[in-house]
Amino acid sequence: MLRYGAVVLSGIIAGSKVVGAYEAWEQWRLWRNHDPSGAEAALTFAEVDLAIAALCVMTAGLIWWLLRTRSGRDSPHSS
Repeated sequence: MLRYGAVVLSGIIAGSKVVGAYEAWEQWRLWRNHDPSGAEAALTFAEVDLAIAALCVMTAGLIWWLLRTRSGRDSPHSS
């Protein structure tokens, strides 16, 4: 149960960060010709949000792999 909860939570966080990155990218596109410093800030926010999203997805994969059920003699389900 912990395995599923951690993956769902990581997915929610990653999804929200991807949406935030898209919104920051749209702001960058709007501001790049009018306010270069504001545009660079928006681009930085987009990059950070994408990095956090990637980290969340990798963390979810690691948690899923580490908490997997083992096959073989050490498994509690083997007879």
